[in-house]
Amino acid sequence: MNATRFISATLFFFHISIICFSQQSAHFVSASISNNGQLNDITSDFYYDDFSGAHSIQHSHVLNATKFNLHYEYLTSKPISFSLKIGYCKRQDSFSDLTPNYYEINVEQTYFSSLLGSRYLLSSNKFQFSSGLELAYFYVSSYDESSHSSAANSYSYITDGGNAFGINSVTSLKLFLSNKIFLISEMAFGFLSYDLGGNSNYTDLNTGESQITIHRIKLTTVSKPELYLGIGLKL
Repeated sequence: MNATRFISATLFFFHISIICFSQQSAHFVSASISNNGQLNDITSDFYYDDFSGAHSIQHSHVLNATKFNLHYEYLTSKPISFSLKIGYCKRQDSFSDLTPNYYEINVEQTYFSSLLGSRYLLSSNKFQFSSGLELAYFYVSSYDESSHSSAANSYSYITDGGNAFGINSVTSLKLFLSNKIFLISEMAFGFLSYDLGGNSNYTDLNTGESQITIHRIKLTTVSKPELYLGIGLKL
């Protein structure tokens, strides 16, 4: 009886192992949106705290900062995959005030990310869970702020961009709606080194006078998490 139970338990766990660990090689492609979490707080604190007019006028604020991502993942015959993820975000802020004079401030900054990783997977018929590490690189463009006013105080303010790099921890979950189509959610955070800023050039657009100052930060820290949600295709 004990031997039968032992054999039954062994066969059961062997069956679970086959389900969870046996894989066939495959390719996955997907597209997602994310919150730019690994850059947003750092860049906001560094660049946007100096937003010249944003804190001094009664304003309406329009912000667009959604990040768009493309994912590729190659699943080997073992429960290991290799992944590449690239992302693009263009942050655009617009502040305006109509009293006592028309006043508008516009800010633009773009972000690019490239992440190369390797993950360990657990799979079932409907779900695929993976966790691993990524080599992460982020590019930050120059910060471009400009104002236009009916009064004589229009200006432009440009600060150099920068980059960040490091190692990410990444976890993702795929939900297969069919044999080919899946939804994906993902979270990544990491230990990153940031190098942002440099020269800041303030130009009075009415007089043409300009002033250059140094505005720079170097920081190594654990980033805030970046959250992804998307849809993909198994090839």
